Amino acid sequence: MPLRQPSFVAFLSRFSQPTALFMFSSAPPTQAAPLEDRVIERAGQWWARTMADDASPADTEACAAWRAEHPDHERAWQALQVLDSRFMRLPEIVPAGIAQQVLSEAQRTSLPHSNPKRLEARTRRQLLGFVILAPSVMGIAYVGQRSQTWQTAWADLRTSTGEIRTEVLSDGTQLVLDSASAVDVAYSGTERRIVLRTGQVMVTSAPDAQLPARPLLVQTLHGSATAMGTRFSVALRKDNTCLEVFEGAVLVKPSEAPFTTMQIDAGQGARFGTKQIGSPRPVETSAQSWTQGQLSVSDMRLADVVRRLARYRNGILRCDPAIADLRVTGVFPLRDSERALHNLTLGLPVRLQYLTRYWVTLVPR
Repeated sequence: MPLRQPSFVAFLSRFSQPTALFMFSSAPPTQAAPLEDRVIERAGQWWARTMADDASPADTEACAAWRAEHPDHERAWQALQVLDSRFMRLPEIVPAGIAQQVLSEAQRTSLPHSNPKRLEARTRRQLLGFVILAPSVMGIAYVGQRSQTWQTAWADLRTSTGEIRTEVLSDGTQLVLDSASAVDVAYSGTERRIVLRTGQVMVTSAPDAQLPARPLLVQTLHGSATAMGTRFSVALRKDNTCLEVFEGAVLVKPSEAPFTTMQIDAGQGARFGTKQIGSPRPVETSAQSWTQGQLSVSDMRLADVVRRLARYRNGILRCDPAIADLRVTGVFPLRDSERALHNLTLGLPVRLQYLTRYWVTLVPR
């Protein structure tokens, strides 16, 4: 049954200036084609359905199937996830009066399978489920193509779930984007900046032909990593950024501590947040095996192996807690997750339990 569009989306659409809600940077995306309105609207319907009070595993499975049907479906879904993180801060980024009007209107609006009396107690994240039902609201975030919320979906370079992609930039620097990753390339006359929006990227730096040479750096919301003739990977996580250096060295600088820096040398890695840098730790060369489409592990917990494989697979992949601590050593194909899961069952006392092809759990045999 089609979901009813809430009336207050028209209220939100009045705020169409990019500075109203989602302004982030002035660098325009250049390579991504816009998503069709029907795809955006359908993604919003699935979002609202899976957040409803009586959402079932079947709803989650059907949503995962829709996401897997086309890369644009997954793009729209990932964009909503980013939008969700911004709406969790709605009262902080929108004037109090406006936020209150939106919340009050939501309390008067009901959707199928939702209890309107409970709306006041819902989180701001649930409020998003109502907001994104109209493409007009999507347009707010897209105005000027400068929205932080939508920069993942319209990034210069991006990959879908399960895709590993190699790109060579204009200066010869090579990027390898991991599954579900996105970067913007912002080269100027004074620097070569790569902005990691989500996921992970491996960077093999090239000498700059321009004189004086421009520094090459990767920026995340936590800070920056400046290359010093090097090969390194940067992964954006929820609470920090993970850096691993395989050749040369990298200078790390947190975004909110400009006078705090640390050099990370080849064979080392470190995590850093907005204000501090963790202690360097050893990094195995096998940590870069994902760039070749392989997951190479040695004595790793099964639960951690499953978590990594899940990044390359649409739907839900779980590990039963009863077998979570089994140890795993081996090399597994990332581009063929079914074969990787089958290989796990050959060497361990586990089996695959399929609710559907998009909902798989490893359980004791």
